[in-house]
Amino acid sequence: MDRLRTHNIVLTGDRVVLRPMREDDWDILLRWNNDPDVLYCSESDTVGVRSLDEIQCLYRGVSQHAFCFIIEVDGAPIGECWLQEMNLPRVLERLPGLDLRRIDIMIGEKDCWAAAWALKLSVC
Repeated sequence: MDRLRTHNIVLTGDRVVLRPMREDDWDILLRWNNDPDVLYCSESDTVGVRSLDEIQCLYRGVSQHAFCFIIEVDGAPIGECWLQEMNLPRVLERLPGLDLRRIDIMIGEKDCWAAAWALKLSVC
């Protein structure tokens, strides 16, 4: 798995766009995934610094089974998310036979957290 699996899905709102994650997004993904505050809220307090190779392996792996997006507000990247098949046994057992999906979201730009809280979105 040398590269991200690509797709051409773009979801747009008035100010927010979810665009496909690209191979030229590594600089922002590396910054977000090495910020201790962002990692604490998105992963846990046990995740440490990750190298570029580790970040690439993570997202390239996820992209094989999910649609990976960069979240942009007014054209500026603020986070990432991916839409994947449901993988939580407790949900799958409760709703057998349905095509269930989940979305994992990370807001990497901390100055956007207050706006997310105001919209009652969870950033932590």
